Amino acid sequence: MSTTENHSHQDTSTDIISPLYRFIIHYDTQFNVLICIPCGTTLCRYGLVRHFTAGVHNMKKKEYKPMLDCVTHLYIPDKFDDLPSVSDYLKPRIGLPIHEGWQCKFCPEFRTTGQQMIQRHISNIHKIGSTHYKNNEADDRVALQSWHRGGSY
Repeated sequence: MSTTENHSHQDTSTDIISPLYRFIIHYDTQFNVLICIPCGTTLCRYGLVRHFTAGVHNMKKKEYKPMLDCVTHLYIPDKFDDLPSVSDYLKPRIGLPIHEGWQCKFCPEFRTTGQQMIQRHISNIHKIGSTHYKNNEADDRVALQSWHRGGSY
């Protein structure tokens, strides 16, 4: 999803998440998604326990259970395939990192954080030489966010 250049955040979960857990999780009421703030990724219902018991969090049940109890009544997508599509140029979503990237001027649905990827796309798909994309004639710089790491923009 491409974000606006205005990087101010809006709090959409003030009364939904207990203040005790707001530094760990955020519930985006506009899109009904739960975001792990330290990881900068969206969580799905089927992976909640695994997310907090493994990897960076390594929490015990007595640590994560009260936090999950405060969100189990919320609508949360069951799996990543159920995550909602998000239109471009929204305000940045709280808890998700903002990445600088590129967007093709000819097919705006192509966005990437890799400079080589945009150059390869422009060269292979649009048959435009390197002088044009070096002069920003074929791509725009954009701010990007994704529901999960390594996800699509």
